[in-house]
Parts: sequence; C-alpha cells; structure tokens
Amino acid sequence: MEAQSKTSHRRRGSGGPASSPTFPIGVLLWFIALALAVAGEGMGNWAIGAAVAGAACVGWALTQNYSWIEQTFLHRRFALGINNLILILGVTGILGLLNVIAYRHNAQYDFTKDRKFSLSDQTLKILGGLDQSLEVMAFFIEGSPDDQRGQRAGQERTMVKNLLERYAAASPKFTFRMIDPEKDPTLTKQFNITYNGTTILKSSTRDVRIEPDKMFEYNRSMFNQRLQAFNGEQVITSSILDLTSGAVRTVVFLEGHGERTVDSEDRGGLAAMKEYLLRDQYKIDKVNLLTKPEIPAGASVLVIAAPKGALDSKEIAIIDKHMADGKAVLFLLDSDTPPTLRALLKKYGVETSRTLVVDPARHLHPLFGGTPVIPQPEFGSHPLVDPLKEKKRSVLMPWSTLLKGDAANAEVKGLTYHELLKTSGDSWAEVDVESNTAQFDNGKDTKGPCTVAYAIGKEESTPPANPGEAPKPAKVTNRLIVFGSVEFASNAWAEKGGNIDLFMNAVNWLSGETDRISIRPKSEDVPKLEVEVAQYANRILYATMLLLPGFIFGLGGWIWWRRSSL
Repeated sequence: MEAQSKTSHRRRGSGGPASSPTFPIGVLLWFIALALAVAGEGMGNWAIGAAVAGAACVGWALTQNYSWIEQTFLHRRFALGINNLILILGVTGILGLLNVIAYRHNAQYDFTKDRKFSLSDQTLKILGGLDQSLEVMAFFIEGSPDDQRGQRAGQERTMVKNLLERYAAASPKFTFRMIDPEKDPTLTKQFNITYNGTTILKSSTRDVRIEPDKMFEYNRSMFNQRLQAFNGEQVITSSILDLTSGAVRTVVFLEGHGERTVDSEDRGGLAAMKEYLLRDQYKIDKVNLLTKPEIPAGASVLVIAAPKGALDSKEIAIIDKHMADGKAVLFLLDSDTPPTLRALLKKYGVETSRTLVVDPARHLHPLFGGTPVIPQPEFGSHPLVDPLKEKKRSVLMPWSTLLKGDAANAEVKGLTYHELLKTSGDSWAEVDVESNTAQFDNGKDTKGPCTVAYAIGKEESTPPANPGEAPKPAKVTNRLIVFGSVEFASNAWAEKGGNIDLFMNAVNWLSGETDRISIRPKSEDVPKLEVEVAQYANRILYATMLLLPGFIFGLGGWIWWRRSSL
C-alpha cells in the first residue's frame, strides 16, 4: 500500500515544474520585472516586487515536483546538460573577453562608398601636423524626444559629438567637451553663448567661434525647418587652419578684361572657389593693371581667369616681370584666349590655339548632361594630382582648349613641364569650335591624346649638407599652372567630381603649401527621416529585448512541457 502511494506520488510529479500553473505565472512575472526595469532605467519597487513574486511562484512549482527534480538531477541527461552548459559558458566567456579587448583597443572601419564616417585626407594631414594643443567646447543642449525641436537638437548634438570623437582619435593634441548650456550656465555666460550649437575652438593664444548657421544648413518652410546638410568637418578644419596658420597667403585675381570673377554667383562665376579659398584661410584680392599698374607685393598666387579683352603691352610686361621674378601664376583658359596672352604663354613654352577638345571615349555620360566636349581626362604623375589619382576621383574639364608644352622653343630656359591631365587616344582638338557637330577632320584637327593641364616650374637641386646624406628635394621656382578649361572651376562645375580638390591643390602647390595638397571634406547630406523618436524607440526596444526573446523562450518551454508530459 505504501509502495503504491509512493509510485502514485512520483507519477503526480512526473510532469515537472512546468506542469504546475505557478511556473508559467512566475516566468511571466520575471518578464514583467525585466520590462519595468528597462522602461524605468533601473530596478524600482514594482520591478523588485514582480521579480520576487516570480521567484516565489517558480520555487513553489519546484517544491511540488521534488520527484521530478530527483529524477532529473540523477539522470545521465543531466550530466550531458552540465557539459553543454560548461561549453556554452566557455564560449560566452571567450566572446566576452574578445569584447573587452575590442573595447579597450578601439578600431573602426568605414566600408561606406564615400567614406562618410571617415575624416578627409586634408583634416588628417592638418591634425597630424599640429604642434600645439587644441580644445573644442561644443555648447549643445541634450534635446528631448518629446517634440520635434528637441529631436532636432538631439540629432545635431549627436552629429557633432561623433565628428569630434573622430578628430580626437586622430590626434592626441585635440580634445573636446560637450557642454549643455542649460546645465552649465556659468561657462555659458563666460563665453557669451546666445545660440544653441555654438562651438568654441581654443588654442594657447586665441579662440575661434563657430556659430551653428555655419555648421548646419536648413531647408526652411512656413511651417517647418528641416536639417538638410552638415558642414561640420569643413568648418572645424577651416577653423583649425585659422588658429594654426602662420603667414597670410593672398590670392590675387586679375580683372578689367571680362575675366571670370569671384564675386559672381552665376553659373560661370567663381564664387564657389572663393568660398573654398576662404575656408583654407587664403585672403582674396583683385587687381586691375589698367588703373594700378603693379601686382600686390604680397600676392602668393596671381590668377588669370579667361580674359575676353586683349591685355595691352604694358600689362603683359608687368605679368612677365612677375613671372620672371619667380612668382606663381595660375592660368584658367578657354578657346578665346587673347593673342597677347597666347604670346606670353608661348614665351614660357606653352602653345595654345583656338580649339575645343572632344573625347568620345572618356566624357561625362549624356544621362548626366554630358557630351564629348566635357572630357574626363586621365591624371599624369605630379604631387598636385597624385591624391586624386590614389582616391580614384575623376575631374571634368568642360570646353577645354588644347595645350602643347614646347620646351625647345621656349624663350625661358630650364623649365620642367608636367602633364597633369590628358584625354584618351580617341580624342581630338576640334578647330571648328562654332560647329554643332563633333567630327574629326584629318589634316585639320589635331589627333589626341590631348593635354589640357600643365604644371611648370624651374627645379633647382639642393646638394646635401654633409657627405653621405640623401639629396634634398628639388626646390621649385617660377611655378606656373595652365588649365585649358576655366569652366571646371566655375560655379556650375566646381562641385563635380574632384574639381574643387584639383583647383585648391593647384593653388596650394603654387603658393608652396605642398603639405596641404589633399582631398577636402565634403558636406554631409542629412536624409529626411521624420519619426516620433520616443514612440518608435520604445517599440523597437520592446520588440528586440522582450517580445522576440519571450516568444522563443515560451516556444521552448511549451515544447519541453509537451515532451515531458508524454
């Protein structure tokens, strides 16, 4: 009778704890406790109460099934389960160790096509050359997910913080602080912060102030304003240059003959290039040799941008003397270059003609508004274009004229000619520039490849100071750059491909700032994403941390209960 009672009791407990109604109630209470803890960012009284109640329910289910516990823990399957548990814990421990190592030795890789989350070459060069410590104080409120204005403030703060973290990782001399103006009124008042998003760059000698309208571009409407573009890297790198630049560098533009002007925002103007020159801390000046017959003494680079009218002999003589004195000149030409300027260039070994380069093999695709007269030339070998070639950046030279370097017939001897840009072998220089059809005429047109840009200079080798030392790099004087296209630098084409980098690298090479030849940062477009952050964030949180694990756990428990009941 007693044996029959024990057998009956074991059978009553053979279903396991899951057969008791208190077991699923306890598990449910644990999930409720977890949800309360996550939602409240901590274990509050309700979460603790639910966890304790769940433990009591599960414990009661276990005490009512002691025979199942006895059978389970003394069974061979339990030993196998322990082995599996040890294996799982071992793998988890290894993964945790790898995670700790990765956290302490942070390494990031940017696999985006345009290197969206990486600093530009120019920024990395500037940070690598810092000889003083810089501190950035970014005044941004933390924002709130409860309203659109708070969401935008939080988005701006996050974008700036992520960018500054990349700066700090690139140089130990760069540090930053994110300051909430509402939580630190003393510091806010000290720096006279009146707008959220103001950023201060500090060196040992002075400060540079960046207002938010320089860093962010908005698309404003009557009822709303949306963040459209983020210019953070451009503005911060420019401000670092402002803090660390030594001598003032000036770019002087010739005017008085219908040249392209930096003040024009029309498609053919050069206002876009002016903006980039100012960002790189160049001073902009203009000179009219008809009214003031001398080039400013402090001119680092003289730019002659496609004059339409003829330059008289006195003006040509002033420019010639400027070049003979070893000063740098940048020529931006087209097919209508005045004869007097052609003669000056020929004196320095560059022959120009009234032609239009056509390249049916390498040009901007018609889908993007291209024609064979908008060639996409290949790069030569020169420090000016090497970064573009390395990064596989293409440039466009619309409506370019043919250039020929002729050192043998140059009056100025000792010059070295480097072909910067050359079109394909299928190209040609069209003589009939007014024609609406592009067709090669043998004996009339010039067969390609066609050179459309030259870098020219007189290279003077410097012997080593001591025997056995490596020879020093050649010193380059009489620096000239001639582009067969002025359009590539115009407002209509400046932002295409690597045109801006090509122009700015040319100016840097001419002014002797070869360490600044690089690829510049681009504006970061901000995609339109209008969601209620708080609402959707909670939905994602519950779905990923609670619902999905709960479903898997519940399914596993149901299968286990079904199998144990058989």
